[in-house]
Order: sequence, then C-alpha cells, then structure tokens
Amino acid sequence: LLPALAEPLRQGTGNAGVATALARLVPPSNQDLLDLLLDQTEGSLRSAALEVLGGRQDPAFRESLLKLRRDPIADIADRSLWHLGQLPEAAGTARALLAHSDPDEVLVGLRFIAMHKLQDLVPELLDLAARESRESPLLATYKTLGQVGSPHAVGPLLGLLQTSLAPGIRVAIAEALRDLGDATGALGLCAKAGELKSPELCTVAVEAFARAHDSADRPLPASNSALLVAMTQCGWASRHPWPLRLRDR
Repeated sequence: LLPALAEPLRQGTGNAGVATALARLVPPSNQDLLDLLLDQTEGSLRSAALEVLGGRQDPAFRESLLKLRRDPIADIADRSLWHLGQLPEAAGTARALLAHSDPDEVLVGLRFIAMHKLQDLVPELLDLAARESRESPLLATYKTLGQVGSPHAVGPLLGLLQTSLAPGIRVAIAEALRDLGDATGALGLCAKAGELKSPELCTVAVEAFARAHDSADRPLPASNSALLVAMTQCGWASRHPWPLRLRDR
C-alpha cells in the first residue's frame, strides 16, 4: 500500500488525502517516504502530512518535524514547532536551537520557547541576553522572556537596564518587564525610568502598571497612584510640546 500512495506524490498528482493516508502509515524508519511527504512543493500537502505526523506524537519523528521549522509558509512553520513541543524533551530541542551558530535558528528556538512557555529555560535566556551581541536575536530574547512570563526574570531584567545601552535595547527590556505583568516589575520599571530620565521608559511603565493591575482582584494600590500620574506626565511630555497639566474642577 505504501508504494501505491507514494507514487502519485512522486508524480505530482497526489492531493491532501493521499498525503494524509501516507502519513498515517509511514514508519518512522522510512526516511525516503518522510522526505517525500515533507518536500512536497504544494503547501497544503506538507500541512496535511505535518498534522498527521505530529498527531502521532512519536519522538522518532522529531527530525522530520524539525525539517519544517523554517517553512516558507509561516503557519506550517509554527505548527511544526507546536507539534515538536508535544514530544518529550522539548527543553532539549530548544537548547539545541539556541546553541546554533545561525542566528535564524536561534530565532526559531526563541519562538519555540515562547510558544510553549518553557519557564525552566529562563536562566538560559537571561544568559543569552547577557552575552548576545547580534541585535535581532538579542531583541527577540527580551521579547521571549516577557512572553514566557516567569517572575524570576524580573530582577535580572531590571538589573540589565543601564544608561550605557542603546535606547532601542532599553525599550525592549522595558517591554519584556511590561509583558511579565508583575506588580514588582512595574514598580521597578518606574524607578528605572526616573533614574534614566527616559520618557520612552515612562510610557512603557504606564503600560506595565496597566498589565499588572488588569483585573478586579489585582487593583492598583492607592499609594502608587501618584507614581502612575508622574509616569503618565513624563511619557506625555515626550510626545507633546507642552507638559500634561491636570485640570482644576
């Protein structure tokens, strides 16, 4: 049956149904048929095969799923990463990608970590942020730290905010703190914004307050109201020629 299903795909006459059927039956050891499925020029055929192979949740398909991690169709690439995260040793897969010399592979690894919120890798992300010199992976690392959402990243991220950093890097760190939704991180960001005299950071600090106190069970303490107003004024002043003045009622 396998040769009969494979032949239409080799001839370019197969459809998604044929790819699905072959993906259900192909043994993990048959690399030729796996390559045939995942090398199809038609995206719908690759997608159909991917969903079935991923759904089998067999660790033996890990390398085949990795093959589509940089598929030109973004949805297929993302689905391959999602299925990879359902296999054992997802952290090991992420570490292998982060250790790659190709920055594009590092970016794939960061997407994978954010998608599956692999909090055990937060120390390694912080280490990567401390030593990474390439701007694109560095910015993506900060974004991933925010998306993973571990409160253990708050202190180290605040420590990284220094005057010596480029403004874009400082904003990326601030946005990571904002995305953590942590009240302590929001307060720390306010202090850093004041220390660095940065209107951009003030604006992100206001957003961080909103994220950290976004529900009735996480209200903004009254003692922080004045700080919120000060951050709002600071951020507003950078975008308008006149400072924000409270109206007398």
